[in-house]
Amino acid sequence: MKIIRDLLAAACVLCSVSEADAGTSGYFQYKDNGSSVTVTGYSGPAGPMVIPSLIEGKPVVEIGVLAFHSKSGITSVTIPDSVVTIGFQAFYYCKNLSSVVIPASVTNFGSGIFLQCDSLRTVSLPAGLVAVPSKMFFGCDALEELTIPAGTKSIGSSAFTYCRNLRKLVLPPGLESIESLAFSYCDGLTDFSIPESVSVIGLGAFTNCDGLTRIRLPKGLKVLERYLFQGCRELVEVEVPDGVEKLEDWCFMSCVKLRRVGLPASLKRVGKSFVFCKSLKSVRFPKALRKLSIQAFEGSGVEKPIFSGSAPVLLDGDVFHNVPKTFQSIYQDGKKGFSWPEWGGFPLRPLGPEIAVSPHSGEEFASRKPRIFMGARNVGFERVKKVTIRNIGTRSLKGLSVRLTHNSVGDFICTVPSEKLLKPDESMTIRVAFIPKAVGYRHAKLRIESNDANENPVVIRLRGLGMN
Repeated sequence: MKIIRDLLAAACVLCSVSEADAGTSGYFQYKDNGSSVTVTGYSGPAGPMVIPSLIEGKPVVEIGVLAFHSKSGITSVTIPDSVVTIGFQAFYYCKNLSSVVIPASVTNFGSGIFLQCDSLRTVSLPAGLVAVPSKMFFGCDALEELTIPAGTKSIGSSAFTYCRNLRKLVLPPGLESIESLAFSYCDGLTDFSIPESVSVIGLGAFTNCDGLTRIRLPKGLKVLERYLFQGCRELVEVEVPDGVEKLEDWCFMSCVKLRRVGLPASLKRVGKSFVFCKSLKSVRFPKALRKLSIQAFEGSGVEKPIFSGSAPVLLDGDVFHNVPKTFQSIYQDGKKGFSWPEWGGFPLRPLGPEIAVSPHSGEEFASRKPRIFMGARNVGFERVKKVTIRNIGTRSLKGLSVRLTHNSVGDFICTVPSEKLLKPDESMTIRVAFIPKAVGYRHAKLRIESNDANENPVVIRLRGLGMN
C-alpha cells in the first residue's frame, strides 16, 4: 500500500508541474519548456492561422502532438522560422486546411502531420527535409502536385496513401528508399519515374494505383516486393531492371491490362507474381531463373512461358495451377531438367523458329485472334498502319510470306517482304494501307506464313470504315 501511495503522490507532483508549465497566450495554448515554448492548441477564429514566433518572450520551437487536430476552421497556416519540430498528427483532420508553407528551420517531423486534411492543395516542403515521414499526407485527396526537395533520402510508409488526385510528384535525385504502401491508392499517378538512386521499394508501395499505366524502375533494386503493383488495373508494360533477383508473391496481382513484362538476366526466383494478370499472354524467363511457383500464373492469361535456361525448381507443388487450357511451356534445345513432352502438368516443346507479330507500337496482340482496326477514312483516302514481324526463337524463321486474303475489291494493300528469312532477334516491318472503295465497314485478312511450328499461318483480321 505504501508503494501505491508513493506512486500516486509522484503522479500528483508531475501533474502539478505539468499544469504549472501550461499556459494560454491569445488564441494559443502552450507549454513552457524553460527556455522555449511548445504550442499545444488553438481556439481562434476560422480562417488563416499565423503561429507566433515568440510567446511570453520565448521562442516557439515546437508544434505539439495533435496540437491543431480537427480544427476545421483553419484554412491556411503560417509557421515561423523559429519552429524546429512538428509533432505527431499536429494538423490531423483539419478538413478545410488548403495551404501550408513549412520553413527550412523545421528538421524534426512526427508521423501523420497532415493526415486526412482532404482540402490540402498547396504545400511547400523545407529544403532540409531528410525524410517524408509516414502518413504525412495520408488521405489528402485535394493534393495534385508536389515537389520533394533535393536532399530527401526516404519516403515513409503510407506517406501519400489515398492521395487520389495526386497527378504530378517530382522525386529528387539521391532518394534512397520508398517504404511500404507509400503511394498506394494514388489513382492520379499515370506515368511515373523513380530516381536511379533508389535501392529499396517496400511492399505494396504502388498497390491499387488505378491510373498507373507505365513506371520506370531504378537499376539498384534487388527485389520487387509483395503486392508492389497489386490492383494497378491500367498498368500495361513493365521493364524489370537489371539487378533484380526476386519477384515476390502477388507483386503484379490483378494487373488486368498488363501485356508485357521484361525480365532481367539477373532474375533467380519468381513467386506467385502474375496472379490474375488476364491480358498477359507470354513471359520470357532468363537463364538465371532457379525457382518458380506453380501459382505464378494463377488466373492469368499466360499461355506460353518461355524458358531460356535449364528447368527451374517448381515451388508449392509440381503442376501449374489454374492456367489456360492452351498453356504450353517452351524451352531451349539442350537445356536440362525438363520432361518432354509434358512438364509442370502441361505440354512442353523445344523452342525453334518462333514468330512474334505485333502492331508497330511494340505490344504483342492481346488476343489469339488478332485484329487491326484501320479507323474511318473517306472513300479513296489512305490510312496506313504498320505490323512488325520478329523472330524471338533460337533458329531462323524461313519461308516468310505475307499476303492479303478476303480482299475482293482491294480496300487494303500490303507490302511484300523482300527477305524470306529472319535470323534470331531480327525483325521486319510490313506496311498495311486502307483505301476504302465504298461506304461502310470493309474487311480483309493479313496472312503471314513461315516455318513456325505452331503459329503458321498468323492471320490478322483487318477492318476499316469507309465514309463519304
